[in-house]
Amino acid sequence: MFSVVAAWAFVWRTLDIEPESRGVLGESHAETITPVLEHIVRPPTTEGERNAVLSQRALAEPDPRLPVIAAAKPPPRSLLAREFNDVMASFPTDQPRVADLLSLFERFASFAIVDPGSVTVERNQEGDLILARGSIAIWDLSGRFRIDPDGNYIEFVCMLDEGSWSPGILQFAFKEGGSGARGCRAMVEFQRKQDPDATRRPGEEYVGWIIETNGITARARPRTMPPVDDTLRNSGAGRQQPFEFPWAPSYTSGFDDWQQLLKEWTSR
Repeated sequence: MFSVVAAWAFVWRTLDIEPESRGVLGESHAETITPVLEHIVRPPTTEGERNAVLSQRALAEPDPRLPVIAAAKPPPRSLLAREFNDVMASFPTDQPRVADLLSLFERFASFAIVDPGSVTVERNQEGDLILARGSIAIWDLSGRFRIDPDGNYIEFVCMLDEGSWSPGILQFAFKEGGSGARGCRAMVEFQRKQDPDATRRPGEEYVGWIIETNGITARARPRTMPPVDDTLRNSGAGRQQPFEFPWAPSYTSGFDDWQQLLKEWTSR
């Protein structure tokens, strides 16, 4: 009899407590899980939320179907530009291609186009020219010109394939003359890049040349770099005589052509 009463008491207490226990567990479970489910299921409602979700997806899951795009290669150089580089590469040496350089300058005048928007001309109150300058394009080559009372200057920059040199400068200069250009000269100059590992070079090296021509004879003086410092100096009479190059007079015709081309812009 006692065991039956005890069993019924155990059952009654179990039924009386279980609903309360289920309620507590249900409430705790809802508080823990519901916010997570709501965050996952609820779609983004604002533009900022949508952009954030798309950005995260793009970073986390890159599309494997997209092709891998290689870095764009520079367009091939024109024949004239490649020839220009080849000729310029001879000038930081003791065998400069002087004749080829003057011939190129003449051909440059045939293809040169002055950018009208780049031209600026300054005159004084009397109308005399003070300064004129502008940009020049020759296919894929670019340069610039400057004209002042001291003369006409045309400049191009060259980057050699040999990586130890900084970009070289080619400058042609002349003065206007009644029957043609006079005082015609050209200067090529390179500068070796700084090398912290090179403490001393074995001797002077050629970094450029200065060329003067009158249509009959050309004289070229090397520009050398001493082995100790980076001070450029020209070859003088006390060190070595300038190189003499006999020319046909037609090699000054390039300077005459440039004089006519630039005069069209300074006379406006």
